[in-house]
Amino acid sequence: MKQILNRLINHEALSREEARNVLVSISEGKYNPSQIAAFLTVYMMRSVKLEELEGFRDALLELCVRVHRLSRSGAGLRARAPRLVVRASRAP
Repeated sequence: MKQILNRLINHEALSREEARNVLVSISEGKYNPSQIAAFLTVYMMRSVKLEELEGFRDALLELCVRVHRLSRSGAGLRARAPRLVVRASRAP
């Protein structure tokens, strides 16, 4: 995380893969709350790049859980289109 923070402080962009890895690592509990707060603070103090947003999107899609919903229709239950739900964290 220290290397990522130094790069962000220097206004360097993260690659799509780096951005994905940071978000996945946060969700897996690999960083403590202070590291996460530092990342968010430094990240919000600079311009966001498209490649970074794509990496964050990739991570969110990777971390989501597909949920099938049922709805009641006149004759009974019918399946509705699946929804994606992002897990709050993978950490125990």
